[in-house]
Amino acid sequence: MKLTKEEKSVMINGLSTGIATMAFIGLPIGVYMWIISMLERSVSYITQSIAIMVICGIAIVGSLAASIVAKVKDKTNKWATANIVYISIMLVISGLLTYFFIWLMTTYAFN
Repeated sequence: MKLTKEEKSVMINGLSTGIATMAFIGLPIGVYMWIISMLERSVSYITQSIAIMVICGIAIVGSLAASIVAKVKDKTNKWATANIVYISIMLVISGLLTYFFIWLMTTYAFN
């Protein structure tokens, strides 16, 4: 069975949306683990929380790249355009929130 370019584009977009959504849900978990470790002044969850944040960041950027590939494969696909906009906006929001919480903890947690 041979898939058309529209079907391939839909499959790529589905995977991209799912992976990005799971990463956007998992990113706060890593941030909260990091905050808890900072408040307890322990290093018990530092490595795990940083690993979760890095994995989620890589998954988000990879999903954005997959959406761009899907848009290049099928230029008429509206889902790819919406997916690119969704992931870009959520990437900026989650990046700023993560940076804010890390800045907040490093600035005020140890004073």
